[in-house]
Amino acid sequence: MEDIRPLTGQKRIQVSVCCNLCDAKEIKWKCIDCDILICTKCRNEKHPFDHFSVDIRLIGSLKKANSQNSSDFPVTECSQHGEKVSSFCRTCKKLLCLKCIEENLNANHKRHSIIQKEEYNRKLDIMIYQKDRAFKNLKYIKEAKEEIYQKRKVETSNYYKMRKEILARKKAAKIKSIINTDSFKAELNFINYKWKNVIKAFREKQKMIEEDRKLLHRLNMKFENLIKSTDFATFLEDAEKMDILTQQESYKNLVKKCELKHHQNFSSIPKCEIGSAEFIVAKQFTTDLANIHYISSDSYDLLWIGDNTSAMLQKVKIDEQNILVESKYDIRIFGIASFSTGNLLICPYESSLMQISRNLGKIGNSKYRVRNLHVRAVHVTKDNRKVIVGARDNKGSVFPAYGNRVVIVMDRKGKHLAVHESDNEKNLFTYPRSITSTSNGNIFVIDQLSKDDTGRVVVLSEDGNKQSIYTGHPSNKVNFTPVGIATTPKDKILVTDGNNHALHVLDCNGCFLVYIDTRDLGIIYPYSLAFTSSQKLLIGSVHGKENPGKGKLFEVVYCGI
Repeated sequence: MEDIRPLTGQKRIQVSVCCNLCDAKEIKWKCIDCDILICTKCRNEKHPFDHFSVDIRLIGSLKKANSQNSSDFPVTECSQHGEKVSSFCRTCKKLLCLKCIEENLNANHKRHSIIQKEEYNRKLDIMIYQKDRAFKNLKYIKEAKEEIYQKRKVETSNYYKMRKEILARKKAAKIKSIINTDSFKAELNFINYKWKNVIKAFREKQKMIEEDRKLLHRLNMKFENLIKSTDFATFLEDAEKMDILTQQESYKNLVKKCELKHHQNFSSIPKCEIGSAEFIVAKQFTTDLANIHYISSDSYDLLWIGDNTSAMLQKVKIDEQNILVESKYDIRIFGIASFSTGNLLICPYESSLMQISRNLGKIGNSKYRVRNLHVRAVHVTKDNRKVIVGARDNKGSVFPAYGNRVVIVMDRKGKHLAVHESDNEKNLFTYPRSITSTSNGNIFVIDQLSKDDTGRVVVLSEDGNKQSIYTGHPSNKVNFTPVGIATTPKDKILVTDGNNHALHVLDCNGCFLVYIDTRDLGIIYPYSLAFTSSQKLLIGSVHGKENPGKGKLFEVVYCGI
C-alpha cells in the first residue's frame, strides 16, 4: 500500500499498488535503477539481478542512516568563495563549489576526476544498502547453520537406532542357535557406508556455509567501515572497488544463494536408512586384466581374479584405494572356487580340477576328477562339505550340444554323490558354465544355450529334480545372457546379465524378485560375482564396446537381499 500524505484539510487515503511487472499486490522491492515497485517473484525471475533493488521496508531506514551518517557529503562552505561545496576533485582530494567551476578555477582540475554531490550520495546509498543486504544474508546463513545442526542430529539418532536394532537381532539369532549371521554383517556394512556418506555430505555442506559466512562477515565489516569513513577520497576509491566486487558473478551467486535460501536446501544430503533391495558401489578398482571372468574369496579374504581370454590368474589384495597383485599364474581357467581354509580349486578345462594350496602357493593336482569329461564350472558349498562341478563331453564342439552335459556333486574326498544330467529323459543342460547353491540344498546352474551367451538358470532340488527354470525378466525383450551367479547371506541368488548390463535377484527357489540396471551403478558389462567374509559384494566387469578399457572390480554394499 502506498501512503499518500493529505493536503491541509483533507483526509489521508491509501491507494492499492500492484507490482509494475505483473498484477501481484504483494510489493516487496523497489528498483532504484528502474524506479519501479516489484514483487519477490518478478525480482527473482524477471528483473535484472544486478540492478540496485531495495527491500521497501529498508527504504526509510536507509534514508535515515544516510542522513545520520558521518560520511554524508559535507554541508560546508568553500574556503575560497564562501559558498556551499557541491563537488569533489578526487585527484586533488579537494572540495569544490560552483564558483570554482564558474570562474574557471577548475582549470587546475583539468582532466581530473570530479565527483558531483548527487553521485557521491548515490554511492553512499548503495554502500548502506549492500551493508544491510549482507547483514540480512548473515541472518539467513545463521538459520541454515542451525537447521543443518538439527538435521545432522536427527540422522545421527536414526543411524544409532538402526545399528542397535541390527545388533539386537543378531544377538537374538545367536541365542536361537542360528549359525548363519552373515546377513547382519551385510546390513551393518550398508548402514555404515551410508552413514559415512551422510556425515561427509553434512561436513561439506557445513564447510560451504561457514566459508560463505566468513566471506559475508568480512564484506559486512568492509561496508560498515566504508560508510563510517570521513576520508572522502578513500571512500570514493574503496566504494568503486566494492561496487566492482558486488557486480562479480561469484558475489551475485552468493547473494542469490542466501536470498533464495539455497543454504537451507538439504536435498543433496542422503538419508541414513534401509529400504528394499538397494546396491551402492563403495569402491572401484581398475585391474591390469582385460576381463575379470572369475572371482573367488575365502574366510581369510584372500581374493582371486581370473581372465580366461588372456590365460591369467591373480591373487590380489585390496585396501581403501588400491588393488595390489601378490602373485600371478599363467593358466587358462574356466572357473574357480575357494574352501574356507584358503585352498583354491581351478577348472583348467580338463578331466580333473587343479588346486593351489594357501600355504605353498603352487598349482597341483586335486582329488576331484571326472571321466571322459571336461570340467567347466566349480562351486564349493558354504559348509565346505561338497564340491559341485559342471562338465561336458570332451569330444565334439560346444554348440550344438554333443554328448554328456552334467552337474556332478562330490564330497570333500572327491567321491561322486550324485550326477544330474536329465529330466524325464531330456537333457537338463546345454553347457553348464557357473554354479551356486542355497542352504536348503537347491543347486542353481547357469546353462549357456548358444554362442551369443543366451542362457537360462536351471534350479535343481537337493535330490536332483528340476525345480524351476528362470529365463530372464518377463518385460525384457532382449536375450537373457547370464554369466555369473552367487548366493547372498539371506539365501537370495544374484545373476549377472552381462550383455544387458543388469543384475537379477531370485529367491532360494528361483523365482524372480528384483531387476537392477548396473549402468545406474556405473558398472558396464558385469560378469563375475563373489562375497567376502565381511559380506561385501564383489562384481567383476569385462571389456566391450561400451567399456573398452581394462576390467574393473567393484566393491558393493547392499541391503534387502
